[in-house]
Amino acid sequence: GSGRLGQGRQKGGLFCPFFPTGGRPSERGAQGENPVWACSGHLVDLGTLTKALFTTPAVLLKAAELSIQLDQPLSVSREKFPEAFHPEGLLPELWNFSLRALLRHEGGLPAWRNFYIQEATAPGTLKRRSPREAMATILQEPRLAEPKYSDVGFIALGMILEELYSSNIIDVCDSFLEYDKHL
Repeated sequence: GSGRLGQGRQKGGLFCPFFPTGGRPSERGAQGENPVWACSGHLVDLGTLTKALFTTPAVLLKAAELSIQLDQPLSVSREKFPEAFHPEGLLPELWNFSLRALLRHEGGLPAWRNFYIQEATAPGTLKRRSPREAMATILQEPRLAEPKYSDVGFIALGMILEELYSSNIIDVCDSFLEYDKHL
């Protein structure tokens, strides 16, 4: 795309060109300079911003469009999902969650897990597992009794978004940003 996400990709990564200043996103850095694109020397975790600025609105928009009830398990709305984006479809355990439980960090999922861990496949050999494989392993863990801030829950929402939009998460974000431009 030609938007900010496309510009970020052209500059070698998917980094946000915004700086938080005075509690608001701004295109200027703290000293008012032009945007500085992130590089490996100053990477920041923008996960918390993406939850509020992209994931939550994209989920709510698509749920409203498809008349998916936020408080019901996704399995109740299974027929409203488009043809599966991934050949194997959504992980079976994810159908048991409601969108509201994941959005409100009430799904009983852990706060964080390493999705990029490498597993020994043979002596001296490492294999990086896919996010789907990592999520499948995490979903086998016992659920937490108390609500807990959960990056894992929002990664699950990302996987659900891919199915709802029938597209990979990067393209979902691009199309959402294009949609948002026209509001």
